[in-house]
Amino acid sequence: MRVLVTGATGLIGNHLVRRLLEDGNSVTVITRDTDKLKENAEWASEVSVKELDLTELPDCNLFTYLSEPDVCIHLAWDNVRKQTDEALQSQYPAVHQRFVRALVDGGLKHLFVAGAILEYGMAKGELKETAEVVPHIAYGKAKVKLCKDLQRLCDEHGVTFQWGRVGYIYGEHEQVASFFGFLQEAIDNKDEFFPMSDGEQVQDFLHVKKCADHIYRIVRQKKVTGVINVCSGEGRRLLDRAQEFLDNQNSSTILKPGVYPRRDWEPSCAWGSVEKLNLALASSDNAASR
Repeated sequence: MRVLVTGATGLIGNHLVRRLLEDGNSVTVITRDTDKLKENAEWASEVSVKELDLTELPDCNLFTYLSEPDVCIHLAWDNVRKQTDEALQSQYPAVHQRFVRALVDGGLKHLFVAGAILEYGMAKGELKETAEVVPHIAYGKAKVKLCKDLQRLCDEHGVTFQWGRVGYIYGEHEQVASFFGFLQEAIDNKDEFFPMSDGEQVQDFLHVKKCADHIYRIVRQKKVTGVINVCSGEGRRLLDRAQEFLDNQNSSTILKPGVYPRRDWEPSCAWGSVEKLNLALASSDNAASR
């Protein structure tokens, strides 16, 4: 396949590009800074790199400029850490819709976009794709709006559309501004303690390598479409997952729960249903074996 990946240098994107290349796919990535990407991405010499800012699209056929991909895997999103900033997050759906529309107008026929489990808002228990979503924060609201807008656009133009509601991603030795990124930093610094919330919240954690593999297998098939949870299907206490993260690296750092309050915009106990994901993975494996 010819695959276009946005957000390729992010936590998921970096692993996804590696996974795509392992299977011999032709990969194009976009970046605002080509020199920086070539300096930091070990796979840079194996992909086609196109410099592009989503807010300033070139005056040309974007689909052709980006190597006429069979599928676009759109992971990019700015300021993910500022999830509660309404003014900032509300700007993004229009930016991303313009980008996708330009690709579709040029000839794109298959689109995958990364959403987030936060789109479900404060819902508890097993979260199914058919449930009504009532996002609680700006980031979730922006993602839901974009999902609906792109679903309509793709339906109008006969484009295969897949939207992955991604769970809580983690990975060892990843330098990212997230809970597990900060925990990794504490491990690397050999800190005695790691202060955190009480850790009693039950969430759906998915290792980044498995997430990347799931996304690849989802786009390898077109039978299962629409919203698909990209999750583990299992709810675990943050405290337990964090301790396992430490144990797997033989770290002596000690968790110190109860130092910080929980984030009041996250549900206390929720995990994603993987029934539809499993159908997509089975469909992908069947297609690949033919």
